[in-house]
Amino acid sequence: MEHLGRGTARGVDAFIVVVEPGQRSFATARSVVHMAKDLGVKKVYAVANKVGEVSPMVIQDALGDIPLLGLFPYTTEAVQADLQGEPLFDSCPDMVRRAEDILQRLCGMTGDS
Repeated sequence: MEHLGRGTARGVDAFIVVVEPGQRSFATARSVVHMAKDLGVKKVYAVANKVGEVSPMVIQDALGDIPLLGLFPYTTEAVQADLQGEPLFDSCPDMVRRAEDILQRLCGMTGDS
């Protein structure tokens, strides 16, 4: 948010807002959309992080017009890897697959390859 407020994000093609499943996080994402538009950035996407037993549809509904690219579940393996300083590539291959899926969706939406 700091970079948006100072206008240092000019020239950026798109923003990806990382949200957690909660109303404060969704409200912050909506604020980022408004700030981004003020800077001329028309594309803002969301990725949900630390998602438990919440449907992606519920998250998308809460985000409104912000497209949801994907989500990362809350997992004890990811927390443990972070605590031990291990890369997720080694301990959480599902997270890597999800990140690759999100990248593919993003490239499909922006036309990049």
